[in-house]
Formats: sequence, C-alpha cells, structure tokens
Amino acid sequence: MNLTLAESRGVHESLASQNLADLIDLGDLLARSLPVEDVFRAISVRVCSLLNCDATRLFLLTKDRKSLYLAGSWTRQPAVGNDDNSVSIPESALRCLSSKQIVIGSLETVGDAGCTVAIPLLRGSEAIGVMALVFPGRPASVDELRSDLTEISEVVSPAVVSAVIFERNQAAATVDLTTQYPNRRAFDLALEHKIAEAHSDRSSGSLSILAIDIEDFVGVNQALGFGGGDEVLRNIANILQRNLREMDLLARSHDDEFLVLLPEAQDETLNIISRIQDSVGREPWAYGGAPIRIKLNFGWAVFGKDGQTAASLLASARIRKNSLKVSPRDLKVLLFRRT
Repeated sequence: MNLTLAESRGVHESLASQNLADLIDLGDLLARSLPVEDVFRAISVRVCSLLNCDATRLFLLTKDRKSLYLAGSWTRQPAVGNDDNSVSIPESALRCLSSKQIVIGSLETVGDAGCTVAIPLLRGSEAIGVMALVFPGRPASVDELRSDLTEISEVVSPAVVSAVIFERNQAAATVDLTTQYPNRRAFDLALEHKIAEAHSDRSSGSLSILAIDIEDFVGVNQALGFGGGDEVLRNIANILQRNLREMDLLARSHDDEFLVLLPEAQDETLNIISRIQDSVGREPWAYGGAPIRIKLNFGWAVFGKDGQTAASLLASARIRKNSLKVSPRDLKVLLFRRT
C-alpha cells in the first residue's frame, strides 16, 4: 500500500503550521543535559509520530572525519536480538553527508517495502552527521516528503548538534590535550568520590595518591624545544600507565606534574613507585640522536595518615616530593601527620 504523510495525518498540511514548539523545546531542554544517544531517541519518538516513520538512526563522523559510525537508533518495534552495532552505513547516508542535502533512497527498487531518507546534520556549513529515517511505504509525493523533512531538519539538526558539542566538550573538559590522559579536573572528581566512599565505609581499602614530576623539565624543554618536551610528557605518561593497576587513575595535573589515584593500595604504593623507576631507567632516552637524562621525583600521601581531604592529601604528597628533591632519602621516609 502506498502511504503518504497526508494519509497518515488525515489532511496534509505544512508541518510548520502544526505545533513544532514542543519539539523545539524538547531539543533545547535535553541537548545540554543528556548523552547524544538519549537526546536522539527522545527526539526520534516525536519525529516519527509527526512523520509516521518506523525507525531512525543517527550516524556521526569519527574524530578523524573519515567515516561514519552508528551513534544512536530508535524503532517502534525493536527486533529481539537485534544488534545495532552490526548495522551497515546506508548508501543514502553517505551521499547525504557528502552533498549536505536531503537524500531519499531509491524509489525504483523499494516497492511497497518502504524507503529510507537521510537528513544532514549541519553545524553552520559543516556536516557532522546524518539522521536516517525509515518509512513503512513509498511516498506518493516526494515533494511533500522533502518539504516536511526540510522543516524537521531545521528543528532536529540544531538539537542533535548541540548535544554532540556538549558531550564532546564535557569529555574534553576532563582530558589533557597533550597526553590524552585525564586532566586535573578528572583527578579531583575521582579523588573526591573515593574520599567520600572512604568516609562512609571505613572497611574500604587504603587510599593513596602519588605526585610525580620530571626533574629539571625546564632544561629538557630548552634542550629539545616544546615539541620535544611534549613528546617526553607523552612517553612518561605511557610508562606510568603501563606500571599501574587497572583500578588506578593517572592524570596530568599541569606542566610536568602527574597525579595518580591508588585505591586499595595497602602496601603497594612503594612497589608501584619502584616499578615506575625501573621502567624509566630502562628506557633509552634519546632525541635527535643525542641521549638525554630523565629522572622522576615522587611524593605520596595516604588517606587518614597524611590527610582527610583532597587538598590536604595533595599538599602532603607535594611536600614529601619536594623534601625528597632537596634531601634525597630512603623512599620509606614518613611524613609527620599535619595538625
């Protein structure tokens, strides 16, 4: 049976003359509060109700902008055992992305089985993805369908784009751009969470933190340039990560300082420091054919012994680190409890 939007709504009228304000409000409300996939599903319910389509899929560009990936989907009647991850990218979506125009799937071969249309999601003149809609039957009027899709695109595109930007900004806000490891903000959030757990559950394991920096990193930057210095930071970050446990969190704080969160450390803290020192010592540090000297300075603090708050733990770890720089001693030196 041939279906049209006019038949699905009784009398065809411009979607602009219907109340799209609720859809606009929905997008504005959700775009800055929920993950992209949730925003897309909520919008899809409303769009499919207006357009009488059966399913939607959201395809977004990868970070390298070389391909699309499935970022969200919605269907009226989910198939049991359906695996969205196995969905292939429809040809109409690829054409839509490249042309930045609405693409209606081939009608010559679709028969009564329906058709897929693709709407570009634009940020200014830049396409960041495609919304694909599946209709139960071929439309009688392609012009009417295209007009409706244009109006829907003007509402949906900004909402999805805003959600994507918000989600990516949230992720970027907790990632250090140089090393691609968590940053100080991410560390602070995780540390506060672990401290709250420790206060509420005294039976939880020992919680420790490490403060680590690179000795004479100013000299390293002067010798290698800032590009070479950044490469040293990335290599150090990778070495640190390789010597940590899966439960530990590594973050770059600022400049050449790294912070490590060690849950349930018990007596593991000094062992972890020793493993890191051995790995750094075995690394053939050389840039431009010339060897360079890389040495790390360590400080640590234990929750309950060296502090009860994030600020006091960080201060204790840094005091220990700086004291060992001035007067190197056995790593088992204890920091007196601060009053």
